Amino acid sequence: MTKVQAGEIVVSRDGNEEIVAIGEGFAEVTGEHVAILTDNAANSGDIDEAAAEQAKAKAEQRLQEGGDISEDEARALNQAIFYSQAQIKAKRRKRG
Repeated sequence: MTKVQAGEIVVSRDGNEEIVAIGEGFAEVTGEHVAILTDNAANSGDIDEAAAEQAKAKAEQRLQEGGDISEDEARALNQAIFYSQAQIKAKRRKRG
């Protein structure tokens, strides 16, 4: 078991490849299979790029405002930013 960061992965099944954006989580490799456990995952075809951009901007704004941000909230906001970035990259990669 290993920890994984938010990003894009390529899922291969039956000769087909899909680009998937994932949030922070864990991965386990057994033989030729990889299992990923994460709270957030989206197929690139299902991603709304404008919504991901908006979520990223909102989280960045909240971090910049500072104020009464707890350590847990700051971590959650950073994870939201990383996952939004992964969604945007996955969507653009699918288009490109």
